[in-house]
Amino acid sequence: NMAIAAGVDFPYLLYRLALDGDIPVQPEQRNGVITRWIGGEARAFWPAFKRSDRKLCYLKEFCCPGRPVYYDDFSWTDPIPFFVWGADVLGRAIKKGTTGSVSHDSLDGVWE
Repeated sequence: NMAIAAGVDFPYLLYRLALDGDIPVQPEQRNGVITRWIGGEARAFWPAFKRSDRKLCYLKEFCCPGRPVYYDDFSWTDPIPFFVWGADVLGRAIKKGTTGSVSHDSLDGVWE
């Protein structure tokens, strides 16, 4: 998603390369693009906030990064997967009886 948000659609370019055998030179990507994973950042916010020496600056940067933000897991044109993922996370937390903050659930086999 970061590359696409920055203006370089690698999956499409690979498709065109396979189809045409060559692709024209692409315009440069936009620099300074921010992408976020809402679910992971929300779950990791509190531990990171507690560790921060500059809490007010951390909170400001978290809420208002100062430039456009693109999201890996949420799209206004297709919001349902985000809410299904959230319901799944909540259901697993209730089933396990824990609400502990984990920012790396994809590494723990949650998606098996």
